[in-house]
Amino acid sequence: MSKRRLYPEKPIVGVGALIQDGERYLLIKRAAEPDAGFWSIPGGLVEIGERT
Repeated sequence: MSKRRLYPEKPIVGVGALIQDGERYLLIKRAAEPDAGFWSIPGGLVEIGERT
């Protein structure tokens, strides 16, 4: 059985930021699934109609 990828009806816009201070980088530890407990760069999603 092959897995099929599901696509949303409307596009999902996401953003991530790589923040550097000299030789140090800012990372966050994910609290929610997917990948809870893993390290990542800070970021998030922009909702439809949300102003930036």
